[in-house]
Amino acid sequence: MHGLQVVAEHRPERAWRYAPPGSHSNDTQSPPRPLWLLPQPQKLPLREGLPYWKGPLILEFGPERIESGWWDDVDVSRDYYIASNSHGERLWIFRERRAPRCWYLHGLFA
Repeated sequence: MHGLQVVAEHRPERAWRYAPPGSHSNDTQSPPRPLWLLPQPQKLPLREGLPYWKGPLILEFGPERIESGWWDDVDVSRDYYIASNSHGERLWIFRERRAPRCWYLHGLFA
């Protein structure tokens, strides 16, 4: 049996680890993160220039810039946003800084 623990790492895919149930992390200063990350970020379609997922998305918070990983060849350079749609769903989306016209869905808030 195991639980999850936050790790001091900027890259979302690497910001957690398995830990004994009930153990606590010392990282309490991290920005809001979704409970569910997709196994792979999903490219979002654009409609009228806005990212779209079950409706047009409204950017509520951001950008949070994450640039990390150059030293281990898993480099990311992204601007993350918390967005919502007309159904009240809150999403964690990003734009690759190297390809700013593309939006990706990376996680869902509970």
